Amino acid sequence: MTFRANEDLINVISLDRSRKSMLTEFFALNRVDDNAKRLLYKEFPEYYVWNQQYKEWTPRKKKTVIGRIVTANPFEGERYYLRILLNHIRGPLSFEDLRTIDGVVSPTFREAATMHGLLQRDSSLEDCLQEASLYQMSSNFRRLFATILVYCNPTNPRELWERFEQDMSVDFKSTENSISNFREIDDELAVEIPEEDIAASEFLNSEQKHVYNVVLEKVFANQNTAFFVDGPAGTGKTFLYKALLTTVRSRKLVTLATASSGVAASILPGGRTAHSRFKLPLDTDKKSTCCVSKQSALANLLRSAKLIIWDEAPMTRKQHIEVLDKMLRNINDSDVTFGGKVVVFDRFYQWFAKERDKNMLLPVWFIRICGLH
Repeated sequence: MTFRANEDLINVISLDRSRKSMLTEFFALNRVDDNAKRLLYKEFPEYYVWNQQYKEWTPRKKKTVIGRIVTANPFEGERYYLRILLNHIRGPLSFEDLRTIDGVVSPTFREAATMHGLLQRDSSLEDCLQEASLYQMSSNFRRLFATILVYCNPTNPRELWERFEQDMSVDFKSTENSISNFREIDDELAVEIPEEDIAASEFLNSEQKHVYNVVLEKVFANQNTAFFVDGPAGTGKTFLYKALLTTVRSRKLVTLATASSGVAASILPGGRTAHSRFKLPLDTDKKSTCCVSKQSALANLLRSAKLIIWDEAPMTRKQHIEVLDKMLRNINDSDVTFGGKVVVFDRFYQWFAKERDKNMLLPVWFIRICGLH
């Protein structure tokens, strides 16, 4: 029953129209309309339309509709058995008429359904599951199946399970898809490598080449390491990062290029700001975390990353580095710093100075580039 905010509830209840519903008027129409008596309740909307204002069914002019009765769960008791009766008995005249079999009125809808033979074996439960499989989410479908097992005592639960197992496990199948099916990963693997970066490694000076070789050695050997690359402006750190990104990406491996500022991020191929890529919070404290769920596509992207580069790291707060560390540990189920990833930072000693006293569970390299490129 519904009523408007400016209506008095007592008056609404006392109105004759308040006693009318789709079901009671279905009974009423069956008493006077021979065509209606030939239909099941779920078929009714195909031939009649409900007028909410006048609370009555009227013949439908447009026939291109499909009727569906409101769902009911076995746990709901009598409402569920009423639904079973409505799905099998044509032209009932009242609730009592639904419970009447050979002149005998059953006290409950369940007993009436039993006397009609509608609860024999597991046919009614099978019908319930079959209908639910058409529209319910897999998680809700599993919950319904569990309810049936607990409260309905099916005679052959294994048969029901084998018939509907596929419908109940649709979401698990999608969860187990290859991580390459996620858009974020596809986007990273599809980053276009600038032509001028393809041969970048051939033009590295000796100091850059040393960093380049050491980082790639750790990446391709899956040896978890954090690098802090230092050097004055003009020593070619960004050029080095581009060479690293190009080499790793050429192997069809996921590499994440980030920077503290949008300008610096735009210089790196496929670059994003660290706040955007890692969902870093604007305000940080000891309880701050990145807004990344372990089940999300972004988490899958971060787990698949072989190399993470953060340019201009000193421009951010050290708390942001701590939050990143916490998040990577969480999504990788690891106690190792940065979740065991190979991470290259543009300097950032202030964070390391604090973490070094905590016995970092990750090899750390400090490399300084002094010469000009």
